[in-house]
Amino acid sequence: MRRLMRLVVLGAVVALLSTACVRPAGIDGDLSDDWVVAAEPTQTVPTAGRCQVTNTSASMLLIGYSPVDCTQSHLVETAHVGTFTGPAAERTSPPPAGSPERRQALAECEAKTREYLGDDWRAGRIMMHVVLPTTRGWDGGARWFLCDVNQVVAVYDYSMIQRTGSLAGALKAPSPLRHECLQYDEKKYTTTPVDCTKVHNAEFVGVFTAPDIPYPDGDDGRRLFIDGCNKVLAAFLGTTNVRAVDQRSGLFWRPPAKAEWADGDRGTPCFVWSADEKLTRSLKGVGLGGLR
Repeated sequence: MRRLMRLVVLGAVVALLSTACVRPAGIDGDLSDDWVVAAEPTQTVPTAGRCQVTNTSASMLLIGYSPVDCTQSHLVETAHVGTFTGPAAERTSPPPAGSPERRQALAECEAKTREYLGDDWRAGRIMMHVVLPTTRGWDGGARWFLCDVNQVVAVYDYSMIQRTGSLAGALKAPSPLRHECLQYDEKKYTTTPVDCTKVHNAEFVGVFTAPDIPYPDGDDGRRLFIDGCNKVLAAFLGTTNVRAVDQRSGLFWRPPAKAEWADGDRGTPCFVWSADEKLTRSLKGVGLGGLR
């Protein structure tokens, strides 16, 4: 009886195994051609024309990167996204401050933000920043850099303004963000925008681009910016007599910081200033006689 039961069980197992070996329809039995090929991993790349609610620093990790439409409240706007290529992309880490690659990125950002804003960012209450991936992002294959812009309070006050609305075309004249006529307090280093037909004592005259030299400091640096801004002022007035302009005008300016200079920033916004005179019109094109 026990032998009979063993034979019955054995027969059932054989039947089950033979059934399992029957291939369902559409299966050819060759496993080598049935694997799904996984897609190549891709790096998320930020997009130009998008905004961010929070501030970005000199480097950024895409974890936590949450762009929003620029119609929503935000602090920072990406005007352009560039890409490191060639030897720069083959580096094992992001380009350090002052490197040729960083200088190249800044030069590209200068040109692209000018197109985006409608003028040099220094011509208005706007700041520009070049943002790179973090070391972790670079290790993961990120080779982008961002040209970010944001609105600030005043010439010497870089506090960021919360905005709704894009900065695209924001410096095309006329524009409320452009530097024009100002009331300047030389003791507090404060500037207040004023309509040029109203009483004021200062005016933006243009941007001086310094030569590619070591960072100018002390008296030599002061002389460099005075001479450069006097040339810009002379062109603004419509005269070639720079020496006479130097003798008749007061100036103030906002030079790049030392770290910015190392990355290739050579632009300095220049302002004519009169401590005593109360102006009620622009000095643009008035000639040397416009300076008393």
